Parts: sequence; structure tokens; C-alpha cells
Amino acid sequence: MYPLLIQLPIGRGHPNYLNLLKKELNLPYFYLEIPLNISIIKLLNFLYKNSSKNLFTLSIYNQLRKKGKIPNFLIEKLKREIKNFLPKEKYLIIVSHPILAKILEGEKIYYLHCENAFPKEAICNAEKIFVPLEITKEKAISYGIEKEKIIVTNLFVEEELANLKELGYKERLKRIKKREKLSCAIFLSGAYPKVHIKEILKYIKYLIFNNLKVFLFSGIDYSYYLYFQRKLFIEGVYVIRCRSWEEEIRKFKEIFLDIDFFIAASHERTNWALGLSLPMFVLTPFIGSYAYENYEIAKNYGVARLLKEIKNLNKNYLYEKLFQMNKSCYNKFLTNGAKIASEIIERDLSNFNYL
Repeated sequence: MYPLLIQLPIGRGHPNYLNLLKKELNLPYFYLEIPLNISIIKLLNFLYKNSSKNLFTLSIYNQLRKKGKIPNFLIEKLKREIKNFLPKEKYLIIVSHPILAKILEGEKIYYLHCENAFPKEAICNAEKIFVPLEITKEKAISYGIEKEKIIVTNLFVEEELANLKELGYKERLKRIKKREKLSCAIFLSGAYPKVHIKEILKYIKYLIFNNLKVFLFSGIDYSYYLYFQRKLFIEGVYVIRCRSWEEEIRKFKEIFLDIDFFIAASHERTNWALGLSLPMFVLTPFIGSYAYENYEIAKNYGVARLLKEIKNLNKNYLYEKLFQMNKSCYNKFLTNGAKIASEIIERDLSNFNYL
């Protein structure tokens, strides 16, 4: 028997974790992507993309997610829809989204929880839960999850970037010490929150005024690429179009050695801050139940600050702060989480004679 990987392709973070695992698995597997055109999944995707359009809807959205309780009628509806796609044979099912882990309880489930934060909505009854850090494990245990079920794997970071970690660190420090021109990369989440777009446009003016080179990754929605091109062309911002999240990584890799810090929401990319010791300035307001806790963890390790704080840093102090942020998290965390998880899965399948 081979593992069955089930993808819920909403957003970037959770799907990305499963895709990183796929690259590391050294055994055959089945892969199932839940279609976005089924009614209940369309609703989830709609909520994901529209709940953060303004501060009022964002407040309601954050309150609902903070409670961590998905209504039973929604769970049952999702379960019926998704089970239509499941094969009749029994598999070891691997998912990277907590909703799927809840829906498929009763099956043999491994859940990839690759966020550093562990909010209530991530509580599930999977046979094994893979987490990146000891602090993540401790939070999961505090919610009553058996510690034997929780396995620390290290951070899930794209190999293309992890391979440049050491050289990137040295190049950043060299530029900072010589007070050379700095560069930053800005990333939008797949939901394109209006509150974050406004904040990006506001602070780009500050960055350009202070002679920083700015690269803006506009996500995979072409209309936003055109919007930012029109809006920022005169400012001299490099707006980068990507047709997929995989292309985004390839293009980020091309400029990675020139980047001194990045700006993003504190979701899955917080792993870059911790794993690559790459200074991060975080977009606010926080959206969803992961963002604040992810930020707190990265802030406590000295590698993340709020974007609004950057205005308090004159140019000389910015160099000093970036130097500290690089040093504070250097080589504190390993980035081979996908490889460790794949080895555990392969070992378990072998031990239980599934192959």
C-alpha cells in the first residue's frame, strides 16, 4: 500500500507544505487534489479571499477562527463532499490542512502542521502530527494532544532557498557593514487583503525615499500584477509577475543573494525568517489565527519586526537593526523538515508492511 496525499488548494501556505513533502518522498504515492468547483469548497475559498477586505469583516473573520471551532454542519457537508473522491481501499492519508485532518478523522491520518504557531483550529485527532519546532509541540500539548503523537521535524523551507542560506547571510552582512544600497522583497498573500495592499503602498514610498531597491512579488493573479505595474512604475519598483507559487520561488531564488530583508504577512513565509535568518518586517493587521503567534515567535528570536516600526529607523539605525536581526537567528534552526517527515513516513510504511 502506498500513501495517499490529499491537497486542499486554498491559499499558498498549507498547499506548499504538501508540495515540499512530495519532492522528498522516495516511494510511489497517490495524489488527490480536491476540486475548487465543488460547492462547499467554493464557499471556503470565497471566505478565504473576501473575509479580509476591510477591517469590519476582518474582525469577524479573526474572531471565528480564534475560537477554533468549525460548525458541525460544515464538517459533515465537507466530509460528504470529500469522501466522494476517496478510493475504497485503505491508505495512509497525509494532509497539510487542519480542516482535512478534522474531516478525515477515523481514517489513518498523518497531519503536516508546518506553521510555527499552533492555534486552536489546528487541534485534530491525527495519528501523527508533524510540527517544525519544540515550541510548536509544547503549544499542541497544552491543548490536550498526546505528546507521543507529535513529532518535531524542523522547518519546512524550499530547498532552492535553503541551499543559498549561508552565502545569502554572508552577502547581507557584507552590504550592511559597507553601508551599501539595500534591497527588499515584498510578498502578497493569495487572498490579496486590501488592508495589506494599502500598507504596502504606504511604506513603499518610505522605502523609495530612503533609496532602497524594492521588488514586489504580486502573486499569481494577473489583474494585481497590472494594478501594481500601473501604480508603482513611476516609483521605480520592480513588480514581478508569477504564474504559479512555484514560479515565485524560482524568481525569488534569482534575486535572493541581493535581498537584505523582506516584507510579508506572518504566515508560512515566517519560516524564511527563522530558517534563513532573513530579516522580516510583518504586515498588519494580523489576519487569521496563525499570524500573531507566528510573528511573536519570530520576534522573540529577534528576526522579525512590525512593518510600521521601519519608519522609526533612520538609515544608519536600519543598518544596525538589520545586522542584529541577521545575527540573532543565524543557524538556530534546521530547514530540512520535509526530508525528515518523508523519512519517517517511509520508515512507518516499511515497518507496518504496507509496501
